[in-house]
Amino acid sequence: MQESQKPVLIAVPTHELKEQIIRDAKDCGIENICGTPDIKIYGISKEIIDEMNDIYCIRAGIYALRFLSSKLTELNRTSPDYYKISSYLKDCKRSVRFSGHIITTHARLLRMPQMVLESHEVIIDEDILRSVLRTEYVDIKSETAVYCQNI
Repeated sequence: MQESQKPVLIAVPTHELKEQIIRDAKDCGIENICGTPDIKIYGISKEIIDEMNDIYCIRAGIYALRFLSSKLTELNRTSPDYYKISSYLKDCKRSVRFSGHIITTHARLLRMPQMVLESHEVIIDEDILRSVLRTEYVDIKSETAVYCQNI
């Protein structure tokens, strides 16, 4: 990151590894860095998270943020989820508009705007195929793959 001619976008398999890389980079003196948000830390209700999981299970992740935006229009501003979803969406926008180094997950990299991919040097840590195919396991008896994984 310190030697790169342009900002670096690093994609890793998990949010935990993402946070570790951010901490390590800051320990090395890199301050111009951010991570894409992890929806799990916002405390959004189980019902909405379950609907989000359904969207990801049918491989329609590109619509997940639109779904959350539409939820905001349905919710009363006094609803506990209103502020949580609003904060998450703002943090998502902030992270993709960030001009410095960005650390994200494989799954989020697949939905990253083209402008971010073009403006950053992209580094993919580890094998991204598990995120691309999103195969959790294969049932040998029926020879069918289960393509669903929780966010």
